Amino acid sequence: MKFTASPLLEGVRNWRSPLVFVVSCSVAFFLVAALVLSLRDPYGMEARAGLFVRAILNGHGLVCPILYERPYPDYPPLFFLLEALFCSLNSDVTALCLALPSLMSASLLILLVFKSAKRYLGEKEALVASAILFATPFFWFSAQRATVDMLLGLLVYCANISFFAGLCDTEGGRVRPGMVALGLAFMAGAYWVKGPIGIALSTASCAIFLTVRRRWRKLAVFLLVVMLASSGLIFFHYQLLLGQGGNTLAMKVLDAQFLGRFGGRPNKPFYYYFVFLTLTFSPFLLGMLAFFLKRGRRNLVKWKECLGGKGDFRLFVTIFFATCVLPFLFASSRHGRYLLPAFAPLAVVLSCPITKILEALESAFWARAIRVVRGLYLMGLVSVSTLWFFDPLESRVPIWAIGLWFTCALGLFIASQRVRVKEGFTFFVSLCVTLFVLTTGLTLVTEPGLSRRESGRQFVAATEGSVKVSKGVYLIGLKWDGDGLKYSLFSRYYPQGIHLIRRLQDLESAPWGSIVVLYERDLEGFIKRFNVSNYSVISRGLIHAKGVVSIFLPPRAS
Repeated sequence: MKFTASPLLEGVRNWRSPLVFVVSCSVAFFLVAALVLSLRDPYGMEARAGLFVRAILNGHGLVCPILYERPYPDYPPLFFLLEALFCSLNSDVTALCLALPSLMSASLLILLVFKSAKRYLGEKEALVASAILFATPFFWFSAQRATVDMLLGLLVYCANISFFAGLCDTEGGRVRPGMVALGLAFMAGAYWVKGPIGIALSTASCAIFLTVRRRWRKLAVFLLVVMLASSGLIFFHYQLLLGQGGNTLAMKVLDAQFLGRFGGRPNKPFYYYFVFLTLTFSPFLLGMLAFFLKRGRRNLVKWKECLGGKGDFRLFVTIFFATCVLPFLFASSRHGRYLLPAFAPLAVVLSCPITKILEALESAFWARAIRVVRGLYLMGLVSVSTLWFFDPLESRVPIWAIGLWFTCALGLFIASQRVRVKEGFTFFVSLCVTLFVLTTGLTLVTEPGLSRRESGRQFVAATEGSVKVSKGVYLIGLKWDGDGLKYSLFSRYYPQGIHLIRRLQDLESAPWGSIVVLYERDLEGFIKRFNVSNYSVISRGLIHAKGVVSIFLPPRAS
């Protein structure tokens, strides 16, 4: 008689599968980031996104974002519409609502990288690729920020994988129209997130791959379809802009999103992105380098396999990564977050050599290495607990929050020890979980306090809560696209009652009957310039960790 395992026992065994582990990582990633966001204030460039959202909630800026009652042409509206949707459900503009599109995109990317890599490269490389993405600190920090580039990264990755499945991974020249149509839909989403660069990042790798493989007929069809779809997108966008602000606005937006990202003097040197990527992925690159210098040169043939084979997927992903980096080398503005679309393909590229390393070393080595990782994990828990107890930044994280983080940290580490893989892979995923636990724990106990120093929410509340009647608020010396944003986000006077004064010299007379906000260093100059004696200091505080002061100038008697 033949006995088979019961469905229950089969299900228990499946709980140790890499898929379940990756799903657990994605869920924990989302929960811990949401926990941090619920405890902190919006700050940095989130203030600008928050003002976009406030305008959308008032019925303005549905096609082009609005800032200080003027169009802000640099970005399409999709990301901010999603933020407005979440804020409307919460009835408030909070850090969690603003960052939720980024956080959801990052969590989904961890799953999608595993799913796509498993299909084309196998379960081991898929596990390694998703673990790299999950454990990269910059990826985590970007996920809990209101940045359009994380959503762009998700849409670009989905578009590229769809195009590969529809055009590149087919036999006998056959085209899968459904996958191509899906790729075009994701491409359209990328356009509505960041403009024409979204189209380029979504389609360039497929076009280059087809050229390298000399599949000319598919290339011609692909380029024709992309040109037609792109033209339709741009024309539709143009018509919507005409309806909001006429031809002047339409041309300003198209110029900013087409040509405004290139030309001009770059704000960072040409090698900035190479240094940035090296430092960002240094935990994985250093291990690869050490192994290669010691043992890898003996098996160069195996290392070369990482650039080809497996149904051309490795070559495609390598091209995909390159096309996500090269355009930004020529951009006038260079920031690390711009390369977030390159993180997922780079994780897949790195998964092959790391997998070969994990398979090459002996079991005895991994047994010792796993014990070291367990020690590092315990040290991380102790470090975070100590920092939470002494609370040097006055984050005031409640005990239930640190308890929830401990639960996720402990559950993930136990899962990493139980996942059904060889010892080398157990070491790697345990190391990634340890890095994630340390990164998230330090963020949890420091970010709330730092955000209060940066955001200015408490300062604005103290200022405007003390003065019931005022003609408005004059922000002197606070840049309109900098610290002025941070004040305006929390102000009840925005937008009509906010007056932005670039320099003290630009103010012709003292604004009697109004609130004046300026840096501490400028207060004495303001008093001397206008010979002000009848004023009262309302509040002193911090915006972007800089000392600011608010004063009230009572109305002059007529």
